[in-house]
Amino acid sequence: MDVQFKFLAKLKGLRGGAFDIFGKTEERKMERQLITDCAHTVDEPLPTLASDNVGLAAETAAVPECIRG
Repeated sequence: MDVQFKFLAKLKGLRGGAFDIFGKTEERKMERQLITDCAHTVDEPLPTLASDNVGLAAETAAVPECIRG
């Protein structure tokens, strides 16, 4: 089993590229979209940040810290 894992570790550079066969699954596409959506949600209130909404912005920015995986 160690030999197989060493072989897979050498293929690590292919991640995210044209030869990433696992990256084309619906689950992986959804994961990448969630990352984009999360970054947009955190960045969205920044242009209108004021003293009255800074608490909400801080709470929103802290949500990704709760995500594991």
